[in-house]
Amino acid sequence: RKVGVALKGVPYVTTHDGRTIRYPDPLVKVNDTVMVDIETGKIKDFIKFDSGNLCMITGGHNLGRVGVVQHRE
Repeated sequence: RKVGVALKGVPYVTTHDGRTIRYPDPLVKVNDTVMVDIETGKIKDFIKFDSGNLCMITGGHNLGRVGVVQHRE
């Protein structure tokens, strides 16, 4: 949800569920999907939100459908 810099220049990422992850990969941007290791709280992997990537619909009448991102608004 949010990527920023805290006090003393510490970079951080805030997730949709309120987790704050310090010192993330510099390539992680807002709207990217991150895979977090629950035990350590660190980012294991991330997927860019970009045209051409696979996606799964998580709400509405098309719930559960898989498709390819055509464009971003």
